[in-house]
Amino acid sequence: MATYTQGSIDFADMPNYLAWASMNAGFNPAAYVFHNAEYESTVLLISLLWPSFIIHDDCVFLDFRFQLDTYSKWVSSGSSKRNIEALMNHCHIYDLFNNVRGRSQNNIRWLARHISDMWQACASVKLQGRHIIASAVCNGDVDEWYVTLCQNHE
Repeated sequence: MATYTQGSIDFADMPNYLAWASMNAGFNPAAYVFHNAEYESTVLLISLLWPSFIIHDDCVFLDFRFQLDTYSKWVSSGSSKRNIEALMNHCHIYDLFNNVRGRSQNNIRWLARHISDMWQACASVKLQGRHIIASAVCNGDVDEWYVTLCQNHE
């Protein structure tokens, strides 16, 4: 029998999965998703994980984060293009998912890193020729993770 491992996911933080798994021996987390994922939520989630991009003034923005008036304010403040991209594209994990507060920090870190990896892969496919840097960042002592992306404008 094969042993299934899933990186460093803390399954103890997933009571719905554990309850389902206890009644469905032999299945793995992918089977849980196959049986429980909602079509509409999944389709829309993919737009977050594999995003579209907007290119404006040689800057790259996540389509769901770009606002022209915000961009103009940052430009007038004298911020660099790289800093503007990083600030406008950043998304806190706590803001992306409505039920994250109080959950396993291990899973939040895992989620942030994997979203960052997916954004990096997506950018390498959709934005060939641009040096995109996607990052998962912990906001210091509060252990509040966020993901962002920017370009190396050198």
